[in-house]
Amino acid sequence: MLLPLFAISLLVSASPSRGQNTISDSNLVRKFDANIQVVKAANISGKISQEKIDVLAEQTEELLDAYRESYEQLARYQKNIAHLEVMQSRQSEQKESLRKQMLTLSETETALVPLLLNMIDALEASIEKDLPFLLVERRARIKALRKMISAPDLSLPNKYRQVLDAYEIERDFGYTLETYAQELSLDGRETLVQILRLGRIGLYYQTSEGLRQGLWDREKSKWQSLDGYSDSISDGISMANEQVSPTLLNLPVLPHKQVIEQQGHEVKAAEGSAK
Repeated sequence: MLLPLFAISLLVSASPSRGQNTISDSNLVRKFDANIQVVKAANISGKISQEKIDVLAEQTEELLDAYRESYEQLARYQKNIAHLEVMQSRQSEQKESLRKQMLTLSETETALVPLLLNMIDALEASIEKDLPFLLVERRARIKALRKMISAPDLSLPNKYRQVLDAYEIERDFGYTLETYAQELSLDGRETLVQILRLGRIGLYYQTSEGLRQGLWDREKSKWQSLDGYSDSISDGISMANEQVSPTLLNLPVLPHKQVIEQQGHEVKAAEGSAK
């Protein structure tokens, strides 16, 4: 350890002759020791101060890092806030646009719902005046349409599409050959027969053993016996079941004028419902 200059000077000045008294030497030693203790205390104090400085420097660095992180986080928050403000502005615009659309939709629904109801009424009238085939199924479809119109959870386009689908099904009946089993009252007895539908031109029946057959009379609205056409009806049933290749069928049909009037009524009903 280096001694202070004043301590060295004390040592130099304290070395004359042995003739000086021992009290002076003792005082000089005590002063020297005291100076050394002062130096040691100063060194310890400096070390403690340095440690405090180091701790403060470390804390300052940590605070600086925290500040930088907080500043960056604040910058990110500001960007997010700016983005959210833009989104909020666009959502407000969309909300206003949807509000206007809802008003327009409400007006459209007010006008379209009566039209759909008229279309269902026209379709029901057409079914009741048509050949009496698959009446249970077709009437159930009309009933389902009426229930569907008042359903609050269905959109107006969906309701319109379902009504058009029902019209499409009825239209296709005019271009198809079909057969199915049904019970008819023949001579006061319920008899299981096979129905043959030839588009909308004719409706025929034949018993399972093929001994009896008949056709639907539009004018009288009832079944009439039909003799001599057992093979033709059987061929028609086989064709409808895709058991034989299509061929010409020799079957009686309604008078041409009556068929035209029936088809004309259906066309007018459809046109009236679409207005």
